Amino acid sequence: MNVIQDERTVGYLIYLVRTYEGLTKLLAGTKNRIQHVNPEAAVKDDDVVQAMESLKGKIGRKIGKHLQYWKLWTHWLKDVPGIGPALAGQSIVLHYYRSIPICKKCGADLRKIEGGMECTSCGKKAKGKGLLKYRVELKNFRNVSSWWHYMGLQVVDGKKPKREKGKVADWSTPGRTLSHLIADQFVKTPGKYRVYYDIRRALREKTHPDATKGHKHNMACNDTSKLFMAHLWHVAKVLGDEEPTKPYAHTFMGHTNFIEPFYFELGAD
Repeated sequence: MNVIQDERTVGYLIYLVRTYEGLTKLLAGTKNRIQHVNPEAAVKDDDVVQAMESLKGKIGRKIGKHLQYWKLWTHWLKDVPGIGPALAGQSIVLHYYRSIPICKKCGADLRKIEGGMECTSCGKKAKGKGLLKYRVELKNFRNVSSWWHYMGLQVVDGKKPKREKGKVADWSTPGRTLSHLIADQFVKTPGKYRVYYDIRRALREKTHPDATKGHKHNMACNDTSKLFMAHLWHVAKVLGDEEPTKPYAHTFMGHTNFIEPFYFELGAD
């Protein structure tokens, strides 16, 4: 897998992305609280909101500069309408890297236990997510189905699975959230993914005529984000000097409607 592995370079991207995500949540909460206090308030004119928006933009620009070290950005994502540095940074972190909490005492991995975490080697307890040390390891999704599953885009009995109380989900909540955000951007941005959304939206009118407009929209968005994630996996494999396989339906079921990644030319500098 030909991808940047330098600990400091990767760590800085993760820091920027996590900070951007945290600020986005804080900003949304701040706007809600302002409107709760004063429903008539012009939220965008609030000086605190403006300061947070400015900081968010600054972090986004830092992400854009730092992404120069990843081919997935320089050779593809930067040319995809609707995918800015923030969404690209989040996608790269989710696709390539896993942060593993480690013991400060002996450096071994930590495992989750009731009320915190415990070292797998020395047994030392650890609490507080922000106080933990981490090591970064590479992920490797062998096929596109495993990547879809991780991003929460798999379908079980015709529906995407939901989290169940007392059961650990085997898919990423941040991944599913990112998939929704990316689909929303494609709907708002003219381009090939917007055209694909329109095609799938029209198809849902035929396959699900009794569904609500919102449900049809959500199905088309899911189809679009699933296509984009398939393209991301495919391009990452090509740029990593690996041979990407086609989805199960094309490999074993004879489907011939495989769609090559948009905005990507093999061998282009």
